[in-house]
Amino acid sequence: GIHNFFRNIQDLTTLYNSVLQLNLEKTMNTTTRLLVNSTVGLLGFLDIANDVPRSDEDFGQTLGYWGVGPGPYLVLPVLGPSSVRDGVGQGVDWLAYNEMRRRATNMEPWQETGMDVLRAIDLRAHVKFLYYETNSPFEYELVRMLWSTKRELDIKR
Repeated sequence: GIHNFFRNIQDLTTLYNSVLQLNLEKTMNTTTRLLVNSTVGLLGFLDIANDVPRSDEDFGQTLGYWGVGPGPYLVLPVLGPSSVRDGVGQGVDWLAYNEMRRRATNMEPWQETGMDVLRAIDLRAHVKFLYYETNSPFEYELVRMLWSTKRELDIKR
């Protein structure tokens, strides 16, 4: 329920990034998912469109698509591994998400804070990687290599 709701909202980010990446297939799939899940799926609490392929696109990927290099590798507090390009991308996505939410709702500031806390808990609960579980003495280098490779593959697909 809650996870589906936040994924449905996140599809707005995927939608505008798919458009900016000139990817018609992902744009159409995401539009379909948003329309079906936001209506029949009770604002996204139910993933009725689960047979429609879902993709996760972000502004860091969009910048990569348009040829912006990753820049130095960073480990951001709370957010984890990133690069300068993807850190900027996260900032743009966060600003866009909050602006869309403000335009779509009439929430009081305390309600917005509550939504942000719930979203952060949901995001953290679904992180598949935890530090100190690799059993490698070179964990930093290993994580940097794996994360960088994953991001480059995300941009190419």
